[in-house]
Amino acid sequence: MGDDLRREIGSKLREAREYLDLTQQEVSEVLGLSRSAISLIEKGQRRLETLELKQLAELYDRPISDFTGERARHQPNEIRVLMRKAEAMSEQDRREIVQFADWLLSRGSRETGQ
Repeated sequence: MGDDLRREIGSKLREAREYLDLTQQEVSEVLGLSRSAISLIEKGQRRLETLELKQLAELYDRPISDFTGERARHQPNEIRVLMRKAEAMSEQDRREIVQFADWLLSRGSRETGQ
């Protein structure tokens, strides 16, 4: 794995950890690695084993492709945040969000004359 790719993956892992408000120490305890190993991984200065990446992806509740960039189509961060928040909502709340999204889309169509 090249240095640039290692740094890119490390940065994405750090962002995912911070989004979940986890410390490097908490992650290290779950994975059985030292806190300094987590720090080096996030800086792209330590080789990341496949099993470690799988464990991190599971801990952060994200597909491995979020970190490796192997997605065919990149989703903006806002979409991923909306998806995670929607998963925590009741079914009724999700239906209301869909109705609101439909309303926003129809409003946009009216404004552009489509």
